[in-house]
Amino acid sequence: MNDVDALRMPILFGSSLAVGLVIGLERERRAEAKAGVRTFTLITLAGTLNAMLAEQTGSTWLWAATLVVIGASLVSAYAIDRTASPDGGTTTIVAALVCFALGSIIWFEHVALAVGLAIACVALLHYKTEIELFSHRVTARDVSATLQFAALAFVVLPLVPDRDIGPHGAINPYNIWLMVVLVSGVGWAGYVVWRLAAVDDRRWRYGMALVGLLGGLISSTITTLVYARAARSEGEPQPEHTRAHATIITIANLVVPLRLALVTAIAAPNAAIITGKILFGALAGGALGALYDRWRGAGPPTAAPDQASAPHDPVNPARLTVALGFAAVYAAILIVAAILVDRFGAAGAYAVAAISGWADLDAAMLATLRLNDAGAIDAPTLGVSLGIAILANTLFKAGIVAVVGRRILFSRTRALFAGTILGVLAAMAQTLYSSPH
Repeated sequence: MNDVDALRMPILFGSSLAVGLVIGLERERRAEAKAGVRTFTLITLAGTLNAMLAEQTGSTWLWAATLVVIGASLVSAYAIDRTASPDGGTTTIVAALVCFALGSIIWFEHVALAVGLAIACVALLHYKTEIELFSHRVTARDVSATLQFAALAFVVLPLVPDRDIGPHGAINPYNIWLMVVLVSGVGWAGYVVWRLAAVDDRRWRYGMALVGLLGGLISSTITTLVYARAARSEGEPQPEHTRAHATIITIANLVVPLRLALVTAIAAPNAAIITGKILFGALAGGALGALYDRWRGAGPPTAAPDQASAPHDPVNPARLTVALGFAAVYAAILIVAAILVDRFGAAGAYAVAAISGWADLDAAMLATLRLNDAGAIDAPTLGVSLGIAILANTLFKAGIVAVVGRRILFSRTRALFAGTILGVLAAMAQTLYSSPH
C-alpha cells in the first residue's frame, strides 16, 4: 500500500464528517428540528460506510435499507410531536436524506461535488426567510418572463440556423439570438438581484448605490428617465431629494462602461483592447465628473424622497417582448450598417453609430463588433464607432435630465455627462493617433 492509498480512507471519512457537521450546525440552530449536529454527522458517515459496503459486497440492499430506516425514523419523530415544526419537519427530513446521499458519493471520491452541494444546502436552509420573502415579491409576470428567457436561451437558441443571410450577408440569425440572450441575461441577473434586495424607503440611504448599480445593469436610459421624471413630479424640490436622484443617475451611468466591457469580453474578447480604451475613457471621465458633482452637491442625502420618487419597479428585461424588440433593433442596425459601410466605408460605420447609439447602446456596440469580426471595419474604426455611439447615448440622457428633470438636477449631473463626453473624445483621439496611417 502506497502513501496515497493510506491517506484515502482518512480523507474520505474526514470529508464525510465535515459535510455532516456543516449541515448539522445549521439545523442545530433551529429549535423545531429533530436532528442536529450529531445526528446529521452520523447520517453522512452512514452514507459513506454503506457505500463502501455496497462496493465491497456487490450488493446495495443494506444501503437502501439504511436510507429507509433513517427516513422512517425522522418521520416518526415528527409524527409523535406534530407541533414541533410548522412544516411537519419536511425540510429536516429531506436534508437528512441529502446528507446520506452526499456521504455515499464521497466514498466514490466525488468530494468536491459533495462539499459544493453541502454549501448550497446550507445556504438554502439558512436563508429560508429571505427566500420566502423573495418568492412573495416575485409576480406571476416575473415567473413568466423568466421562463420565456429560459426558453429563448435553451430551447430556441439551439434551433436557430447559424448562417449569414440578407443584404451583404449581414444577418446571422444565430448570432443575433445569441446577443439577445447575452444582453437579456445580464439585465435579468440585475433584475433578480433587485427583487432579492427589495430596496425601500427605510433603507434608502444605503440602497441608493444598489438602485443605481442595478438600474445601470437593466437600463441606464430608463433609470435616468424615471428619476428625472420623479424630480419633476415632487413639487418644490428639497436638497436631499435632488441629491438622491442625482446619485442614482450618476451610478447608473457609471455602470454602463462596465456592463459594456462585460458584454464585449463575452461576445468579442479579441476586440477587448480597442474597446477597453474607449470604455475606460468613458468611465474615467464620468467618474471625475461625478466627483466634481459630488463636491458641489455637499454630501450624500440623509432622507428618503417622497413616495413619488421611491425606487421604481423596473421591467424584467427577460420578457419576450423586450427581447424581440432588441433583436429587431439589432438586426435593423446590422443591415443598415452593412449597406452604409459597403458604400461609404468608415464614414458609414460612424453614421450608424451616431444614429443608433441614442436608441440602444448595446445593439449599436454589438453591431460594430460584428462588422469588425466580419472584416468590414478595422480596429480603429471600431473604437471610434463605439465612442460615437457612447457620445450619442450620453447626450441623449443628458437631454433627458435637462428637459424632463429640474434645472437643479441637471446642475448636479452635468459634470458627469461632460466628463464622460470628454473622456470618450480623449480616448477616440488617442485611438486615431496611435493607429497606423
